[in-house]
Amino acid sequence: MGQFAEKNPKAFLHEILKKYWGYDSFRPLQEEIINSILSGKDTIALLPTGGGKSICYQVPAIASYGICIVVSPLISLMRDQVDRLVQTGIQARALTGSLSRLEQELILDEVTDGKLKLLYVAPERLQNEKITDKLFASNLSFFAIDEAHCISQWGNDFRPSYRNLSILKEKFPNTPIIALTATATQVVCEEIETILGMKSPDFYRYSFFRPNLRYVSIFQENKAEKVQEIVQKTGGTGIIYVRSRKETESIAMALEGKRISSGHYHAGLPYADRNFIQDKWIRNEVQVIVATNAFGMGIDKPDVRFVINYGLPPDMESYYQEAGRGGRDGKPAYAVLLYSKSDFAKLRKQLIEKYPNNEDLFRVFDCLYDQYLPDFANSEEPSFELKLDALVKRSGLTTGVVWNSLLWFEQCGFILIDNSAERYASLKIQLSSGEILAERRNNPIADKIWNVLLRKFGGEAFMREVRFQPVQLFKGEKVSVENVHHYLNGLSEKGHIQYQAQNGVPKISFIRKRTIPNEKSLNINWFKELRERAEARLSYMIGYATNTDKCRAQMISSYFGEKLKSSCNNCDYCLSRVNNKLTPDVLSSLKNDYLDQLSAGPKEFTILIKSAKKGNAAQKSSVLKLLLEQNIIKTLPDGRLSLNSQS
Repeated sequence: MGQFAEKNPKAFLHEILKKYWGYDSFRPLQEEIINSILSGKDTIALLPTGGGKSICYQVPAIASYGICIVVSPLISLMRDQVDRLVQTGIQARALTGSLSRLEQELILDEVTDGKLKLLYVAPERLQNEKITDKLFASNLSFFAIDEAHCISQWGNDFRPSYRNLSILKEKFPNTPIIALTATATQVVCEEIETILGMKSPDFYRYSFFRPNLRYVSIFQENKAEKVQEIVQKTGGTGIIYVRSRKETESIAMALEGKRISSGHYHAGLPYADRNFIQDKWIRNEVQVIVATNAFGMGIDKPDVRFVINYGLPPDMESYYQEAGRGGRDGKPAYAVLLYSKSDFAKLRKQLIEKYPNNEDLFRVFDCLYDQYLPDFANSEEPSFELKLDALVKRSGLTTGVVWNSLLWFEQCGFILIDNSAERYASLKIQLSSGEILAERRNNPIADKIWNVLLRKFGGEAFMREVRFQPVQLFKGEKVSVENVHHYLNGLSEKGHIQYQAQNGVPKISFIRKRTIPNEKSLNINWFKELRERAEARLSYMIGYATNTDKCRAQMISSYFGEKLKSSCNNCDYCLSRVNNKLTPDVLSSLKNDYLDQLSAGPKEFTILIKSAKKGNAAQKSSVLKLLLEQNIIKTLPDGRLSLNSQS
């Protein structure tokens, strides 16, 4: 097992921070968290988005002997982190399913040879005995569990594979663990501690209050028009979060039409395309990036001046994490939530699909076994391609209901879903331009294929691996995907290119025999409790959006168990309260002004407001409202205001 460096003085940690990250000092709590894990203590760190969580395990990984194993939920996040570390001279790798068997074995050899400081893995990888055997033979310093809220069944982003991390303490009882998250309630933190088997962990939580963020919520049916207005008025770079892939493209195109440089980002884009637009945005060559929630984790861009949520997120955890990507440099930034009535219906529909009713669960269960195992009479564990469309048709239910039912059956131990299939083909060209030209002359199909590849990737595919979805790339090119695969596979066998075919079909394995579905066999009571928790989170989110009488920063902090002593004086509610505050002299002046104007006869509302000499727009409107409430003035049938004859 790993052994920590006996001495890690403050000067040494600051030297590492300066050398690799260029910072002169740590952010609040970072140094305390680092010292905790270096002392061999299990540690839980709850830092808000932008609080510098990665520093909390990367610095001690460098400062200690051995290798740090980082568990991360997203392959794209792993790649981004590793690329950044390698560029700064830190030895790091990511062990992902997209690597060939040889590439994975070479990385594991680097682990046992002590050549790496950080190894990034998905939680599923730690179920592989070959990998854990290699870790046993290596010098481990500690485990870092990133996005640790995924462990908890009460979290907003629960992932069953994360719960299997309980094996870490079983297999490596003397290796400390640090669990990091930005969004966890007290209940979630307690379950993280329990599942990971932590031993009296040190707990660090930084305030959720971001004084430089101005939270704004706007009810708006025409969101597209409002987005353009906000972007143009605010200036600077920003993020617009949307709830669907289709919206990323349509909104980005609309902004481009208004001469606002924009790009779109979602998980369905090829890796190279996502990297390209992300890099342009980071370099401020693109002002706005329109993205799904796939964008943002590990993105350390400090000068984001606005984050717009184009529609309601399903819970406060998601909203806080997305909004928190603005203003990381400490300068003022806007977190704007745009919502309409239709958002409420969409989210409630998604919640119903995520937590199907008992009848639908039982129906999907029966259809699943009918489709795959009509004569399932033994204890074998057959594995099949998951034909989701056929199951949807057989059940007569929506795709969302069927898919979420399957995920629940996996939780109950009936099936295992392998969704790690590679959704992209990969290619690296090793031919010369002359050899490619010869290929194109002799083969009309090859000519069409090379025309598309070179047009799309240019010289990039000669220097590094590029990833693409064949169906999308060759759409409308008069060449079938089967011909593309056959041709590229032939070149690969000859050693002319490196080619990995797309294999995007999930697999399903049956673990338990068929039984009669009922409340006990499908853990309906637990499922019901999870549904109620999700409903409570959604209700709080809706309450936040529609709130008109509370400080928004206080609402956010309260949700995460923190009580702010005073209001933020920065959100839309606080500012409206300040603007509406009437001093006695302003109140008196406006009252006399309006009465003088109306004494000459009825006036339109806009004329009264415009003619008043004191106060701002909010104050002027509030005084008119007060006069109406006091029955001093009245509204005429034509909409004008007049003195009340009875006053």
